[in-house]
Amino acid sequence: MAIDPATGNWESGYFGAIPYRGYNVDFIAQYLYENPGARSGMIRDALALSRGGDKAPAGWGSTYFTDPRRNIFYRAAGYTGWAGRLWRRVDQEDARKGWVLTLEGMGRVKNP
Repeated sequence: MAIDPATGNWESGYFGAIPYRGYNVDFIAQYLYENPGARSGMIRDALALSRGGDKAPAGWGSTYFTDPRRNIFYRAAGYTGWAGRLWRRVDQEDARKGWVLTLEGMGRVKNP
């Protein structure tokens, strides 16, 4: 990511300017507040749409749904992540289940 010198906004390689730093996390928290149990693909597509895209490219935004406690490579890199902290799976044992906000994640919701 880089800053667009003309606008001062953060740039993304996929969808252009990011409205503000932390926008994606705030969007996901708001989306989960309004749609508890949504699956990550639905959330990533809605995020891409909010940023001017049609559909999320394969793998785009998947790090938002990677729990570092379950992934040794993320843990080793010191990645703290949002999954497990701001949102968690409805059923930890079933990866096909959707996501819900945690209490800490509720703090990122702008319009409850």
